[in-house]
Amino acid sequence: MNLEREFPLECSRQEIVDALRSDEVLANIFPDTRIQAGADGTRETFTRDNALGQQKELHMIFHTEDSGDLCFEKVCDGSVWRSLDGRIELEALEYQVTNVRIAMKGRTRPLVPELTIRGPMESQLDQMADSLQKQPRGRIA
Repeated sequence: MNLEREFPLECSRQEIVDALRSDEVLANIFPDTRIQAGADGTRETFTRDNALGQQKELHMIFHTEDSGDLCFEKVCDGSVWRSLDGRIELEALEYQVTNVRIAMKGRTRPLVPELTIRGPMESQLDQMADSLQKQPRGRIA
């Protein structure tokens, strides 16, 4: 399953790169999340979630690439996901306008049809995009 959202933000690319390095901004993108520093400059998040009727804590690992793009992957230790990873790519368009692309791809476990998880994943992607678009200018800048 591949999902993505794309939208422009009225900020420079560097302002968004700097904001995505902030734990506060990352926590706003993923509500109900605690963040801790990981090895080699990674950040790990733990988010309480109710997936397929089960209350769980989702564990994700985030890494900022040299380019400034943010990559993430879910630690798949449950019964839903075989793999889930994604990235937030930033492309400067013109002065103070940057195109943001959030993409996720994942494979579910054999007994979990993609159709059952697609809706919640679409909602998660929309929530991420909305959160980035609603960041106060001072937090992005």
